[in-house]
Amino acid sequence: MAPSPTNSLVPRAVSVMKRLINKEVGENIFQRSYHDHIIRTENDYLDAWSYIEANPVLWVERKDNH
Repeated sequence: MAPSPTNSLVPRAVSVMKRLINKEVGENIFQRSYHDHIIRTENDYLDAWSYIEANPVLWVERKDNH
């Protein structure tokens, strides 16, 4: 993939946002192993939407199994 302003600008903006939020909250609230993903297509969007919609249910199910 060719470099673009988005490839460098977005990660820097996210990093600044995370630092400001963590400072405001007083602790780190973001996952360490999380990797940002830029949604580029409708399929990317639909995959992300499905994950967000299903994740709370999966989290509860996993928590109940431990």
